[in-house]
Amino acid sequence: MSNAGDNPFNLDDFNLGGPAGGTADDLTAPGPAERAQGPESREAKPPRPGLFARLKQTSIFTVMLGLSLLALTIAVIVLAIELSRYQWDTRARSVRAGAAGAGVHAVVSTMTAAA
Repeated sequence: MSNAGDNPFNLDDFNLGGPAGGTADDLTAPGPAERAQGPESREAKPPRPGLFARLKQTSIFTVMLGLSLLALTIAVIVLAIELSRYQWDTRARSVRAGAAGAGVHAVVSTMTAAA
């Protein structure tokens, strides 16, 4: 949001790379050879810090995020092992057939007899 004391500016003064200013030659992207000769490549870049140096800067929140990822991975593996015991059958047809037997009727009959 602007304030009353702000200096006005013209958006045409900014080169945003759009078609408003310049010729068609200005709009073409530079090739890989032109990019390699840019001012960034001429300057020596400082070496990136190694893994050990970056691990020293790790916050507790990053560690907690890693632990939660580890816990989710272990949970998926354990659930896959559990489903493989049932041949990946998620409908539980055999359990429903056994539950519809005498065990369920006995519990229902004792509940109605007590009431």
